[in-house]
Amino acid sequence: MICPNCKSENELTWKRYVSSPLGRHICDQCQSKFRMIHSIKYHLCILGIWCVSGVPVFAIAIYYGASFSVAFALYWIVGLSVGFPLDKKIDNTWRGTKLRD
Repeated sequence: MICPNCKSENELTWKRYVSSPLGRHICDQCQSKFRMIHSIKYHLCILGIWCVSGVPVFAIAIYYGASFSVAFALYWIVGLSVGFPLDKKIDNTWRGTKLRD
């Protein structure tokens, strides 16, 4: 993540990622508060991750005769285990930042 105030690079660690679910962070260098920009591109990417991870899970669950509740639980487990690391990677690499109000 790049601080919009001092332009220094801040590493998004798992501790920072989990402690700030809405994408609000404090710069390591200048202590200014900034947040991640929520763009249409970001939301479409997250939606795509959930759709791509869900199709195989439901297909496999239906093939093996699992109930809908089991398939839905597996969908959440797989979606979160794939979604969180990809979201953290997206936040750390190409998502923009702006100063908080």
